[in-house]
Amino acid sequence: SAIADFDQAINLDPADSQNYYQRALARWHERQPVLALADFDAALKIKPDDTAALLDCGAVRLQRKDAAGARADLAAIASLVPRDASLELRIAEIYERAGHFDEAINRLDGWIATYPKDERIPTAFSRRCWSRVVMNKNLDLALADCNASLSRGERSSGFLDNRAMA
Repeated sequence: SAIADFDQAINLDPADSQNYYQRALARWHERQPVLALADFDAALKIKPDDTAALLDCGAVRLQRKDAAGARADLAAIASLVPRDASLELRIAEIYERAGHFDEAINRLDGWIATYPKDERIPTAFSRRCWSRVVMNKNLDLALADCNASLSRGERSSGFLDNRAMA
């Protein structure tokens, strides 16, 4: 029913990018990625600097195995909002969740080097640990990352789980 409501909102105001964006999210949630991408694209035609739409569109493209399209969407964010710790970490997480672990590690390497005092540094170390573990690559570095996440943050079950896997 949310999609039908957004259909009506778009009919009433087709120039409002947020209606397309919200319908895209609803369609993505309903596992309609092709329709979601069409709505993200419509939202971005109206408001090309919408970082939320670019971020989510990039995530959907990665899920659909369109790495080049995702890279373009996610790279556009960096040109719009240079040096945003939250967005940069979110992009690394998007790559990780989509199974692009090498790209996630590269982005986490840069994020950790750029934001060493950020309160989310334990999470970044833990995510980099997990990415290495899943790839079964550089397990000594994975263990070091997990240990760093535990020494700099709370002893969460997720951090401990990642360490156990390493």
